[in-house]
Amino acid sequence: MAGGSRGRGAKDDVEDNNAGLSSAGRRVLWQPAQLPVRSPTESPAKSPAKSPAKSRSGSPAKSKSRTARPASTASPQKTQYKTVTHDFLDQEAAPRPWIPGLTTTHPFGNDMPSFNSPVADVSDGASRTTSSRRSTSPSKEGIITSVAELAFADPPMRSQAANKAQDFPEHVRALFTKLKRMAGSAIGLVPPSVKEEFAADLENVSELPEDIDPCFSNKPGVPYPDALKQLGKLQDIRDSTSTCKNEDPYEPTWNALIHSPMLQEAVRPLQDVRHHDITRALVIEGLLPDAMYGEKLKSKLIDYAITLQCPAFSETDLKAVLATSEENPALRYNINPCDYDPLLLKPIFVNIGINSPYGTSAEARFQLYLWILAHFTRLRWFAKEPKVPVILPLVQVIESLWRVSFAVDNGDEIVVYDGVTLGDTETLLGCYRVLEGLRVTIEWAKAQFLDWFLQVLANGTTHRKKAEEAEEGMEAERSASTSV
Repeated sequence: MAGGSRGRGAKDDVEDNNAGLSSAGRRVLWQPAQLPVRSPTESPAKSPAKSPAKSRSGSPAKSKSRTARPASTASPQKTQYKTVTHDFLDQEAAPRPWIPGLTTTHPFGNDMPSFNSPVADVSDGASRTTSSRRSTSPSKEGIITSVAELAFADPPMRSQAANKAQDFPEHVRALFTKLKRMAGSAIGLVPPSVKEEFAADLENVSELPEDIDPCFSNKPGVPYPDALKQLGKLQDIRDSTSTCKNEDPYEPTWNALIHSPMLQEAVRPLQDVRHHDITRALVIEGLLPDAMYGEKLKSKLIDYAITLQCPAFSETDLKAVLATSEENPALRYNINPCDYDPLLLKPIFVNIGINSPYGTSAEARFQLYLWILAHFTRLRWFAKEPKVPVILPLVQVIESLWRVSFAVDNGDEIVVYDGVTLGDTETLLGCYRVLEGLRVTIEWAKAQFLDWFLQVLANGTTHRKKAEEAEEGMEAERSASTSV
């Protein structure tokens, strides 16, 4: 040993080598033993003779050289760790240290699978990456998790692209055409009583069109106080949209500042109609099979609903028809697919889903479609019919963009026709487009839904009266036979 040092071994020598970088930019990383590299079949090379290090007691210390694990259990020979160098100028060529969960290089070789890599299925002898392509059929457990897999639901459900009026069912075409025209222009959307305030606002934010006159309605105008109040609310929604896009908050903030105020303003002048926040409402247990949809039924599927209110219909007649429900005891007190007390006797006829800024549009569509499937199932059971001849509008909101589609029950399947964009709340004109589009859609949906709903109540009342009359006749016959 040199310099009178004592107790130095292989590790100390390597630590001296680790003291700095060479001129080539290479650092030597410490390994348990500094031994020559050899293949498993190579005979061990003899290392140069070394005087044994002395222990503190003066006796020779035992060697602390380590060897690596065997390369194969079939070979008795042992392989040694090799000296590893890291070239900082060539990151791709250099071996990298192994960090569990972050890197795939392992001290014992590169055969160890990555924690983040897809799992390979080799059951049939061929390696296949299970995450390379998603199947369009349900998983092995039978759980449906995507819109495409709803084709295997009961009843089946699918989406249908629709770009022109002829792509829709006949009684939706006029509404589609009207919404399409509104989305492409701003004609007649603004009450003329607030022309000055509206023009001043657009000029202030550089949105003033060359010809502003077509924006104002020619119909009997909204009273100035109401029109001014409406303008102020839409300005707040426009400004809140800008703030949310800059700050990127969670979904509840979007709902509170933008979505809920817009829906509240849309239904304000409409009779017997209300909007409800049903974010926490869950599908009634047993309405859809748990085995087919799993835990998804226990999570949020919908955000808002537009409902009919009394006196649009008789609450007494509705209770009488609900009492005859035999499918599920919970349905004897509830007209809707969710167990939410404020809506027990207020039928939903427009559904609104919000796409979370941190979610995906595919997930939002699947949640909305699953809700629609539950909704049609509930209406079928209520009417005791295999097909419900009503169309349910679906409003889907992606941050500031509002879009409406239409769900149709064809009996053997449910089809969702992709609809039209109503508008974008980034601009004041966009807010007016969304507002008017929502009102037109809600009024149309209310008219066609209410006609069917009242007919079901009338049929249920007639059946109930006939059943009561039949029961009274049987009771009279029993009394007569008893008296004889």
